[in-house]
Amino acid sequence: MGVGGGLKFVKNRQLDEKLCIHFYVSRKIKSSELLRGTLPKFVFNRFDDGSKDYTKKILTDVISLKGLRFACKAGATVSVIGESGALTLIFQNKASDQLGYYYAITCAHVAGDVRRTPPVNPAMKSTCCNNNSNFATTIANSTQENQHLAYDIALAQITDSCTPQPELEIKGASTKIKRFLPSGMIRTSMTLNCAFPASNIISAKVAGFRITLPITVDQVTYQVENLFMIDRTPKQGDSGGLLYNGSDAVGILVAMADNFGYFQPLGEAFEHIKGIFGKPVQVFQA
Repeated sequence: MGVGGGLKFVKNRQLDEKLCIHFYVSRKIKSSELLRGTLPKFVFNRFDDGSKDYTKKILTDVISLKGLRFACKAGATVSVIGESGALTLIFQNKASDQLGYYYAITCAHVAGDVRRTPPVNPAMKSTCCNNNSNFATTIANSTQENQHLAYDIALAQITDSCTPQPELEIKGASTKIKRFLPSGMIRTSMTLNCAFPASNIISAKVAGFRITLPITVDQVTYQVENLFMIDRTPKQGDSGGLLYNGSDAVGILVAMADNFGYFQPLGEAFEHIKGIFGKPVQVFQA
């Protein structure tokens, strides 16, 4: 299914802090049932010229991803026709010529579509708005290209009758988000807080990075890129959930398997959706 890097696991439990190469499979089978040889237990490091360094071994790990699927204040629930998930973040636009408008971030597959932008049914409901109005309208979302999905993110404008909203806050926490953590600062073994409304997972550890995996939505399989793995199992309805570290927004949850969850760096994803939207939008005060 895919290859990546991350922590070593034995029976779904972390072995140590050493990095290894991950081989992602749909299921594990016995060695005797394999038509070809087993995957190597380790590979050798290589010198700059490409030759093997026999003094340094890099462990490998075969990880089963059975059940892999797309999985108000950040962490509030949101729904459209046929889909539900979590609000990643609510903010008021700080761009000078768009000042004052409220926006919400969630996953593109939660907003309803990864094939076209905006989706056919852009109206969004949420517990954040108690009147009969739609909470927000999706105005831009990431889309697939040749069955590849670089980021799974959508931007929605909140309905005037549902404003003002407490921006950059997290449901059930006193923390207020102040910036996007640069993706280069995301490290394996880093513990992140979670705003997951379905599973109520409080925290998770980064266990893998820069993975591309096949994920199916609406009976179509897409190669979803830029995934980072966590060592907890979210539930459906957590998609779009925020992962954060203190006042830093780190990731947006996009997928889950039976033993792990997967997020994408939120700062990168937001830059991607800004390009699709095509109008000035600014989350934080300069």
